[in-house]
Amino acid sequence: MKVRHNNHGMYARNNFVTLSGLESELRPSSLNSNYTASTTSDMVLSSVGIFTSFEGLPVSVSNPGYVQISGEIIKYTGVNTSTSSLTGISRAQDNTQTGSYSATDIVSKYELNGVSLRRINATHDLSQVDYSKYDIGLDYYHVKVGMSTNGVDRTTGNASSYPELHFSDTKNCGTYDNIPQVGSNAGPKASQNIPFNVLRPNIQALLPQSSTISAKVRTLSGGSIDDTSINSFVDQGFSDISLSSDNYFQSPRIIASKINEETYLQDYPGKKSFTMEISMNTTDSKVSPMIDLDRVSIITVGNRINSKISNYASDARVNSLFSDPSAASYVSKIVRLAKSSDSLKVIFDAYRHSSNDIRVLYRLFRSDGDEQTQLWQLFPGYDNLDEDGEVVNSSNNNGKPDRNVAASTTRDEYNSYEYSAKNLPLFNGFQVKVIMTGTNTSYVPLIKDLRVVATV
Repeated sequence: MKVRHNNHGMYARNNFVTLSGLESELRPSSLNSNYTASTTSDMVLSSVGIFTSFEGLPVSVSNPGYVQISGEIIKYTGVNTSTSSLTGISRAQDNTQTGSYSATDIVSKYELNGVSLRRINATHDLSQVDYSKYDIGLDYYHVKVGMSTNGVDRTTGNASSYPELHFSDTKNCGTYDNIPQVGSNAGPKASQNIPFNVLRPNIQALLPQSSTISAKVRTLSGGSIDDTSINSFVDQGFSDISLSSDNYFQSPRIIASKINEETYLQDYPGKKSFTMEISMNTTDSKVSPMIDLDRVSIITVGNRINSKISNYASDARVNSLFSDPSAASYVSKIVRLAKSSDSLKVIFDAYRHSSNDIRVLYRLFRSDGDEQTQLWQLFPGYDNLDEDGEVVNSSNNNGKPDRNVAASTTRDEYNSYEYSAKNLPLFNGFQVKVIMTGTNTSYVPLIKDLRVVATV
């Protein structure tokens, strides 16, 4: 199951994620009468049509069904269609709390796309995913839903000889809009890590003369979605930090979710994934530094960069207007020209780490053309130009610069990049896109002095 989850920070495959609050996509029913917290009598509904089966099989003692009212999950083992009621009631399943409900309160089938939500609203091990088929992105991941746990075993060759269970359809789901949101825990939720590459402390302190404070932080490694060699939850030890400026790390770091802390940090103080140690010193025994603990916080910055394209010349997603998977890109405004041109040149200075890549594309416009149909085109690239600077094969254009530019050796080293496209059909407008990629989120390209020249 693909989960869309912005900036989730679970980029390594050894993460755990806890999903909760996902709801059925099916139209709910409602109670026909009040239902108290202590009762286990038959539950009378306005309609029981969708409740006669559960996970594709008739509801029975051996294949119970589940419904949700407010935050309570209720088990039932039979359906009486003549009285429109659920029978064989067991309350407060999966550590939920019993409640008293009124007539017309919403009753939802606890099933999503043909699979019990008890299997889905659970903790999932991302290492169980087949990564040859399903990847991790900055804003999504996949979970493998266990068909043998949290319900009747529905795996191949199970003891009950029940058919193997799969999702019913390919669909987008997770909520039903007509269900009222109840309480602070309502709605779909997922645990997440906080990924960061830059740390800025915000410590409010009083420093009398002759006193100083200094700090260290102990952090854990975070994964990289396009570098499987970087694992999460590896202790990076204590490192000195500045309390008055940004602190940059050379590899991804995370503040882990509760489920990941409980899984991997049993031997750490408080099972915490982030620790700051502040040292207070004075050379005068009459004064001491003071920290206002009500005004202590940190600001974390996580870079959004990935590397999803292996062959720019052949991957059509790069040329499309909406399907480019690259997370870091700059797109210029459309520039209109007073006179038509047939050549385009892009020039800028850039810092580029060895783990980074920078590709450039353009779109050309004519006054009699449709802007919505103009796709992105890649600049030729130095390895697709002959000794006279002419394109060898336009189908091999890859967006590289006109010459091979070495990676920067320091953050202060900016090298010159130039991209040229000649002998183009006449155009009187253009747009430029710069794609920046990388496998280590701690290193991102930095670009300055961008210029674009159109000539005849």
